[in-house]
Amino acid sequence: MKTKQILSMVILVLFAINLTAQTTDSKNHLWTMKTGKKTHEVGLYGSISGQYTELFDNSAFLLGARVGFVFNHKWVIGLEGHALNYDHKLTEFATEGHYRLEGGYSGTFVEYLQPIGNRIKLSAAILTGRGIVQYRYDKETAESLEWYEEFLDRDQYAVFQPEVRVYVNIGGNWWAAAEASYTTTSPVKLKGADEDLLEGLNYGLSFSYGIF
Repeated sequence: MKTKQILSMVILVLFAINLTAQTTDSKNHLWTMKTGKKTHEVGLYGSISGQYTELFDNSAFLLGARVGFVFNHKWVIGLEGHALNYDHKLTEFATEGHYRLEGGYSGTFVEYLQPIGNRIKLSAAILTGRGIVQYRYDKETAESLEWYEEFLDRDQYAVFQPEVRVYVNIGGNWWAAAEASYTTTSPVKLKGADEDLLEGLNYGLSFSYGIF
């Protein structure tokens, strides 16, 4: 999933939440639903995040977004995606010019929230999904190539990513969070790269808006 698509999705959800929030007063949920004699409260939140990681012994960043439904202020089920930002030029397999490492992944996540007072929430989440990683000539070099020569190599992979977050309320329905995750993948088949290229620890910050 491309970064622009992810961010656009989250912006639309945040806008919808904001409109709904204007009529919910100080409630910490959006809807209620009944199953038998029990009444369940349902909330919704969206977030964007930035995480630091390392690839080929260089710094890299994961730009992410998620949207989730929150049940009874505890359990979250939703969609999440991350795009890789590896801002380093590569030349090893290039016939001319430079190429870059690109990639991203998306999938579903399940999260458990543990409130600590009214302003802090601890969470543990698991993401499962699929991604793509590729070598692609930069724009200047690609202009002199045929369209089918733009990509040097490409592979798809499965991803499993546990994550922990510490949410802190920063005002109204806005939350900031410190987060850490560990990415594991199926073997990646990419020229000159180890099969565990994309595996490792990531850590960063996220900002969320929601009623949950």
